[in-house]
Amino acid sequence: MLVGIVDDDEDITELFHDGLCGNIDGINVVTFNDHVSALEHFTENKENYSLVISDLRCQI
Repeated sequence: MLVGIVDDDEDITELFHDGLCGNIDGINVVTFNDHVSALEHFTENKENYSLVISDLRCQI
C-alpha cells in the first residue's frame, strides 16, 4: 500500500511522513515537494496507491 504526500513545504511532507510511518504498519509513504514528480509517480504506480494527501491552493 502506497501513501503519497505532496506539498511544496519540505517540513510538511516530513511531518506527515514521520507521523504515518511511525503509526501505521504495512504502508510505504512517498513524499514529493514537486507536483510534477508526484503526478508522474502516481501515473506510473496508481494501482498501488491507497491515499494521496496534498495541499490545495485556490486563487480567487
